[in-house]
Amino acid sequence: MATLTPTLTLTSTNASTDTLDLTVTDSLTIGAPSTGISRAILAVNGGSDTAIKPAGSAGNHWLYVKHTGLQGDGSTTATNAVVLKLASTSLSVLQPGEFSFFSVINSGVINAISSSSETLLLEYAYWTNS
Repeated sequence: MATLTPTLTLTSTNASTDTLDLTVTDSLTIGAPSTGISRAILAVNGGSDTAIKPAGSAGNHWLYVKHTGLQGDGSTTATNAVVLKLASTSLSVLQPGEFSFFSVINSGVINAISSSSETLLLEYAYWTNS
């Protein structure tokens, strides 16, 4: 089994009345199936969703998703958001440059599509919790 070490750091001097300085680290034991860092070109809104995490038969999954900030050609700056869906229900929206890392139940299928008229370049990976 392999180990994945996610670390989340949140810092700010003006997000609240107190200074924010939070770091959380975990150690995740992971195994197959998994998909390493991959890229996909997402269809415009109204097109077909792209499955970035299929249903699994083993433990729950950890999913990393990043809106690269680029359109599908890989060089033009994007202005549209990425819409993440749990099956067909909207789950999250990522603006250009934003990312997310979260756990997904093993039977959950995560799809992605552009929020409007641009094809978008998405970076993603998932790992199975062992």
